[in-house]
Amino acid sequence: MEGIKEARVSARIDQLTKTKAEKELSKHGLSISEFIRMNLTTVANQGLPDYYGMPNETTMAAIYEMIDTLKNKEKVESVSFEDIKKLFDE
Repeated sequence: MEGIKEARVSARIDQLTKTKAEKELSKHGLSISEFIRMNLTTVANQGLPDYYGMPNETTMAAIYEMIDTLKNKEKVESVSFEDIKKLFDE
């Protein structure tokens, strides 16, 4: 890594979450620093993985519509999983 200057990254997190993460990562032989380094390197070189993606505008509109429906206790029409899948495939 000649010529590459290292930088420090820090983050605040509650102690319980940190302890649980350390325990889980240690099962895989990793420290928190190694895990963060791996993930930041992946994002830098390959972009943010899809599983971190945010829903698009259409999906968010549908979610907010359902929340409003449930808040207003409107009758919700029953739909099948296949019907829902079709909405996302359009």
